[in-house]
Amino acid sequence: MFEGNEIQLAVGSQFILDSDTTIGNQARVFLPHPEMAEVVEVGDEIILNDGLVVAECIEKIYESATSFKITTKCIQSGPISNKKGISIPCRLIKTPFPTEKDKVCIETSNMLGLDHLMLSFVQCPQDVLSVRKLMPNAHLMSKIETPVGVHNLAAIAEVSDSIMIARGDLGVEARLSRVPMIQKHMCKQLSGKKAIYCGTQFLESMVVNAEPTFSEINDIFNAIHDGVDGILLTGETANGKHPVEAVRWLKNVIDQALAVQNL
Repeated sequence: MFEGNEIQLAVGSQFILDSDTTIGNQARVFLPHPEMAEVVEVGDEIILNDGLVVAECIEKIYESATSFKITTKCIQSGPISNKKGISIPCRLIKTPFPTEKDKVCIETSNMLGLDHLMLSFVQCPQDVLSVRKLMPNAHLMSKIETPVGVHNLAAIAEVSDSIMIARGDLGVEARLSRVPMIQKHMCKQLSGKKAIYCGTQFLESMVVNAEPTFSEINDIFNAIHDGVDGILLTGETANGKHPVEAVRWLKNVIDQALAVQNL
């Protein structure tokens, strides 16, 4: 927590993440995730506030889960505030999977008779197997959202029923410019082996506009030719102004792409 809810970090400025639970300020803040402090190394990039801010670890002092200090240098300026995300893309974070909250959701899913479940931020096969024990008969779709998940794709796919390329968080965790390459790599690796789906911002402009942009149409077309088995709309149908039209446009472009593919 910060004194004024939000601070601005400038390029080159130093900022500390530590185990001190007092209110944060322009120089430091409490990191409530000791598992991150344990695995981070000097030179690692630390992503803050959904990718708005990027810092590099320049010094690490870790004695225990209640005594640590991570000094960082800002390499991409921006705001950080209360209750915002933090990640270390190149590290496997040792957190419980599923969490206690997840287990409650899984128990509710079982009570309701749900037969499909999407698992967020899957990083290794054991994540899937842990949920499989709690929902042995459900279809489990593993969302790949981190570089670690991409690296472990083959092993994760082997124990999953399907895979989702979750481009939104991948864009934050693995850098936006690498997402198209990752999408193609994942489709190629799983072609003919496992159903693979893709989501995030396919028709983002239709949250407001009645028609998509050319680049969005091209994005859908390319995804089909990459080999995805399905495309998910999120904001377009969850809170967009034109949900039905968005689905119609998506189906139309998919049909056109498949027609060309089958020539």
